[in-house]
Amino acid sequence: MNEDKSLIYMEARLRKLESIIDNSKDAIIIVNKESIITSWNKGAEKIYGYQAEEICGQNYCVLKEPSKRKSCLGYFQKLIDLEKKQNIKTLHMRKDGKV
Repeated sequence: MNEDKSLIYMEARLRKLESIIDNSKDAIIIVNKESIITSWNKGAEKIYGYQAEEICGQNYCVLKEPSKRKSCLGYFQKLIDLEKKQNIKTLHMRKDGKV
Protein backbone atom coordinates (compact mmCIF):
# COMPACT_ATOMS: atom_id res chain seq x y z
CA MET A 1 0.00 0.00 0.00
CA ASN A 2 2.88 2.38 0.76
CA GLU A 3 4.17 1.91 -2.80
CA ASP A 4 0.74 2.94 -4.13
CA LYS A 5 0.83 6.18 -2.11
CA SER A 6 4.35 6.88 -3.32
CA LEU A 7 3.35 6.33 -6.94
CA ILE A 8 0.28 8.57 -6.57
CA TYR A 9 2.46 11.28 -4.99
CA MET A 10 5.04 11.04 -7.79
CA GLU A 11 2.35 11.19 -10.49
CA ALA A 12 0.74 14.25 -8.88
CA ARG A 13 4.12 15.95 -8.60
CA LEU A 14 4.90 15.19 -12.23
CA ARG A 15 1.55 16.67 -13.34
CA LYS A 16 2.27 19.80 -11.28
CA LEU A 17 5.74 20.22 -12.80
CA GLU A 18 4.37 19.67 -16.32
CA SER A 19 1.76 22.35 -15.66
CA ILE A 20 4.39 24.82 -14.42
CA ILE A 21 6.58 24.24 -17.47
CA ASP A 22 3.72 24.31 -19.96
CA ASN A 23 2.23 27.51 -18.54
CA SER A 24 5.48 29.43 -18.10
CA LYS A 25 5.75 32.62 -20.13
CA ASP A 26 9.46 31.86 -20.57
CA ALA A 27 10.56 29.64 -23.43
CA ILE A 28 11.53 26.24 -22.09
CA ILE A 29 13.18 24.12 -24.74
CA ILE A 30 14.45 20.62 -24.07
CA VAL A 31 17.10 19.33 -26.45
CA ASN A 32 18.69 15.87 -26.55
CA LYS A 33 22.38 15.06 -27.04
CA GLU A 34 21.91 14.96 -30.80
CA SER A 35 20.79 18.63 -30.77
CA ILE A 36 17.18 17.63 -31.50
CA ILE A 37 14.36 19.59 -29.87
CA THR A 38 12.29 17.10 -27.88
CA SER A 39 10.01 19.41 -25.91
CA TRP A 40 8.72 22.95 -26.45
CA ASN A 41 6.36 24.77 -24.09
CA LYS A 42 3.65 27.38 -24.74
CA GLY A 43 6.05 30.19 -23.80
CA ALA A 44 8.37 29.04 -26.59
CA GLU A 45 5.42 28.90 -29.00
CA LYS A 46 4.53 32.51 -28.22
CA ILE A 47 8.11 33.82 -28.33
CA TYR A 48 9.32 31.96 -31.43
CA GLY A 49 6.11 31.52 -33.42
CA TYR A 50 6.48 27.76 -33.94
CA GLN A 51 3.92 25.32 -32.62
CA ALA A 52 5.43 22.40 -30.68
CA GLU A 53 4.26 19.95 -33.36
CA GLU A 54 6.24 21.71 -36.09
CA ILE A 55 9.49 22.34 -34.18
CA CYS A 56 9.92 19.19 -32.07
CA GLY A 57 12.11 16.75 -33.93
CA GLN A 58 14.11 19.53 -35.61
CA ASN A 59 17.70 20.43 -34.84
CA TYR A 60 18.08 23.16 -32.21
CA CYS A 61 20.28 25.17 -34.58
CA VAL A 62 17.26 25.91 -36.78
CA LEU A 63 16.66 28.69 -34.25
CA LYS A 64 19.91 30.39 -35.22
CA GLU A 65 20.47 32.73 -38.13
CA PRO A 66 21.51 30.67 -41.19
CA SER A 67 25.03 32.15 -41.14
CA LYS A 68 25.50 30.99 -37.52
CA ARG A 69 24.08 27.46 -37.70
CA LYS A 70 27.38 25.73 -38.38
CA SER A 71 29.05 27.34 -35.36
CA CYS A 72 25.93 26.54 -33.32
CA LEU A 73 26.50 22.82 -33.81
CA GLY A 74 30.07 23.15 -32.56
CA TYR A 75 29.02 25.19 -29.54
CA PHE A 76 26.24 22.78 -28.67
CA GLN A 77 28.59 19.80 -28.91
CA LYS A 78 31.08 21.59 -26.64
CA LEU A 79 28.37 21.99 -23.99
CA ILE A 80 27.55 18.29 -24.23
CA ASP A 81 31.21 17.32 -23.96
CA LEU A 82 31.58 19.44 -20.84
CA GLU A 83 28.36 17.92 -19.47
CA LYS A 84 27.35 21.27 -18.07
CA LYS A 85 23.68 21.64 -17.38
CA GLN A 86 23.01 25.34 -17.37
CA ASN A 87 20.73 28.08 -18.54
CA ILE A 88 21.96 29.66 -21.73
CA LYS A 89 21.19 33.19 -22.87
CA THR A 90 21.52 33.54 -26.61
CA LEU A 91 19.94 35.18 -29.65
CA HIS A 92 17.55 33.10 -31.69
CA MET A 93 15.57 33.59 -34.84
CA ARG A 94 11.78 33.50 -34.77
CA LYS A 95 9.70 31.68 -37.38
CA ASP A 96 9.07 35.03 -39.09
CA GLY A 97 12.85 35.62 -39.43
CA LYS A 98 13.20 38.27 -36.72
CA VAL A 99 16.15 37.85 -34.33
